Amino acid sequence: MTPVASRHQWHQVAPASPQVRHVAQALAAANRAGLKVDWNAACANDLAGRDIVDVVNTGVTPKARVRARVTPFLLFQDGRAEEAMNFYVRAFPDARIVSIERHAAGGTDAAGAVRLGIFELLGQRIMCADGAVRHEFDFTPSMSLFVESTSEAEMKSLPDRLSPEGKFLTPPGDYGFWKRFAWLQDRHGVTWQVNLAHP
Repeated sequence: MTPVASRHQWHQVAPASPQVRHVAQALAAANRAGLKVDWNAACANDLAGRDIVDVVNTGVTPKARVRARVTPFLLFQDGRAEEAMNFYVRAFPDARIVSIERHAAGGTDAAGAVRLGIFELLGQRIMCADGAVRHEFDFTPSMSLFVESTSEAEMKSLPDRLSPEGKFLTPPGDYGFWKRFAWLQDRHGVTWQVNLAHP
């Protein structure tokens, strides 16, 4: 008979995480370890309590509650990923670098290059990496990161912080469709639209 995972075994297989996707990974890990996870019990512990809301007594299966998410991913040329992350974290008031994974020596990519970087701007996570080879393509203004601010002071200063060594595609101003709007390409080629939101 397959043993049911206890709370202790569950945490050994999958340490607590705030990310919903880790629940699915934990379930797969538990199955590989030969443990049958009792989801009703799991939902009561710290892990499932944070990752899945109200699964018990909802009639919704855990699989249906695991949500996908969309995250922007930026591919930088010439090893600029870490420099770009630092630039963006300095430009935004509520920002941080979440994690950086680097390529090890002896592989096909340059040792120390960013294999996967994650940073957060105003609560939005963005992923990035250094390209392994120099591509003919790069960033294009047809794809932008849109920032909406309710602060007029912030709206005035953010384009100035993002634009050094870059260029304005549409300088800050009132264009009718929005009261104060700017469209710019920063020094790393990433395009931003910054807009003052209506109160």
